[in-house]
Amino acid sequence: MGNLLGCLTKEYGQAWYQIIHQDEFSYNDSVNRSTDKSPFEVVYGLHPRGVLELREIEEMGQPSGHVVDMAHSMKEIHEQKRETKKKDSVRCRFISESLQYPKGLRCYTEVLENSVFVMEGDYIAFSIFFLSLLLLTFYVPRAEGQTERLVSAYYVFGDSGIDTGNNNVLPTLVRADFPPYGRDFPNGQPTGRFTNGRLVTDQLSELLGLPDLLPAYLDPAFQGQKLLTGASFGSSASGLADSTSIPMSVLPLEKQIENFRRYKEQLARLFGHETANMTVSEALFSLNSGTNDFCNNYYLNPFTRGIYTVEQLQDMLLESLSEFIWNVSREGATKLAIFSVPPFGCLPSQIALYDITGKNCVEEFNEVARSFCGI
Repeated sequence: MGNLLGCLTKEYGQAWYQIIHQDEFSYNDSVNRSTDKSPFEVVYGLHPRGVLELREIEEMGQPSGHVVDMAHSMKEIHEQKRETKKKDSVRCRFISESLQYPKGLRCYTEVLENSVFVMEGDYIAFSIFFLSLLLLTFYVPRAEGQTERLVSAYYVFGDSGIDTGNNNVLPTLVRADFPPYGRDFPNGQPTGRFTNGRLVTDQLSELLGLPDLLPAYLDPAFQGQKLLTGASFGSSASGLADSTSIPMSVLPLEKQIENFRRYKEQLARLFGHETANMTVSEALFSLNSGTNDFCNNYYLNPFTRGIYTVEQLQDMLLESLSEFIWNVSREGATKLAIFSVPPFGCLPSQIALYDITGKNCVEEFNEVARSFCGI
């Protein structure tokens, strides 16, 4: 990427920024010799769409056989997803009843029909690849300048996928408050997010009619009116299990919940108990956690592997997840989205550590992720 930028500055001079987006796309779409995949494909499992795929297609009088076959294939996929949704609905109710979640807790589930349906007491884990369904469900087209909120606030818990800067003030080495993190922000200012720009939760916050940058709870600037629209309580390198978080000197889920209690007290002092209760009860909560439990605390830790089998670890993590849902609902959450563990065998770090060629996804790990999300 640095070489490409160097070429741009030589060819375009001071106007290099006008071509930076094409440069970034070219980098993400280029096959890496060490993995035989592009960076985009490693993360998302597919090639990004280029100009040819995005251009408008002229109307044709006769559809090609390929298009017809594709239409039939898509129809079959939709039918399969519809059947899966029916089975998931039964599994949702079974899990919620067996874990005895408090009445009134509502969780959103994935569907492929017109909208997301909500069932009292239901629980299901979201796959990050279906996040767009959640976004489309909440998104309502608004006139320019209109700032209608779809929820009162947005609160997120978990790991680096949603940490917007809490680790900046913790005595930990797991930080992102230095370049090149934040290079896409004004002046390339790092914020503590483990990315070059905004996180998915920032984008979701904007679509919900809230600020386009979700503040970190531990940020000293998080005060006053900012308290009314939500915050990130997450901590990078944390996990569902305390044993994942504590050795890294980051915030375990229990501490994140404790900080949320302090936040509610501060909200009540500034705006009154009625406003505080209404803000929390009408807010959206989400959790993104679990990957570090497998990657860092199990497969990298021979001590943990000596105590638990994979199945025993999954059971323990499910108990921690159940405890989190119970605790957050007691704090007033009525709408909760839980993102499932991704296929972490395709993370670049795992490919580099466990695949002898340094090119292929670790299918064993992906199977563990699928098994955990299917519990």
